[in-house]
Amino acid sequence: MNWVGFRYTERFPRLVFFIHTGVLLTTATLGSMAGALILQTSGMIPPGFYWRELQSAFPISLVITLVVGLSITSYETLRHRLQDTTLELRTRQIEQERANKLLLEARLSSLESRIHPHFLFNTLNSIAALLHKDVEAADRMIARLGDFLRLTLNSSNAQIVDFEEELKFLKCYLDIEHIRFQDRLTVEMDIDPDALTAMVPNLILQPIVENALRHGVARQTDPGHITIRARREGERLIVRVDDNGPGLKVKSNGSGIGISNTRARLEQFYGSDFSFQIANSAERGVSVTLDVPAFVQIEGE
Repeated sequence: MNWVGFRYTERFPRLVFFIHTGVLLTTATLGSMAGALILQTSGMIPPGFYWRELQSAFPISLVITLVVGLSITSYETLRHRLQDTTLELRTRQIEQERANKLLLEARLSSLESRIHPHFLFNTLNSIAALLHKDVEAADRMIARLGDFLRLTLNSSNAQIVDFEEELKFLKCYLDIEHIRFQDRLTVEMDIDPDALTAMVPNLILQPIVENALRHGVARQTDPGHITIRARREGERLIVRVDDNGPGLKVKSNGSGIGISNTRARLEQFYGSDFSFQIANSAERGVSVTLDVPAFVQIEGE
């Protein structure tokens, strides 16, 4: 039975069974007639006993033909089913291996993007400068940088975390920036307690806040201020980040690398079920609003 025949058998099993049975009956009949004719021609049965011999041999031939023929048909059918199942499992295994490879590459890329070179260089430069005038501050920055890297590595395998864990990482990041900017940076957090249990993509806020620092606070001489608000509205989590920087340039929509990567990650997690808006505030600075489903922690994860 070839592959096409097997597929046909899978689709119309009853029809194929009747066809096979008819072929076997025809084979048994013709075989019995040919056998009886050979016996008569060779003189092993007397003339005139042809039909009597055929009648006595036909039931035995029919049973043997059906048993052997149907057994072979069943064997071939099972063999092709086994081949089909094996091929399907192998295909799934290859797809799984490919998915695991892509996941590993994504995790490595995620680690690389989280530890932004610009942030690390600024931090190391700040540490080097502080060592000559404020050793205690430099020591605090080194300690917080270590915490930052440790949290990054420990969370590298987590795709989603609760919002409370996300804020823990963000506060560690902001502690480093506080030491670097000193009195030039103040951060206000207004977090609804119900928002802490919502589930979000791991490290989704850090690039948003970093964008506010780089393009808001760092580009002005006046004291910089960042406000982070989060609240639950039913099954939705609403997060808003505001800064008092110079705002977006004309025709700019905040399409930098950090913001673009954030949008791509949101699409990966939520499909089209999210809102991510960045625009100039009514008074001054930039406002980023994130509206996503508030995932519920899955037991056993």
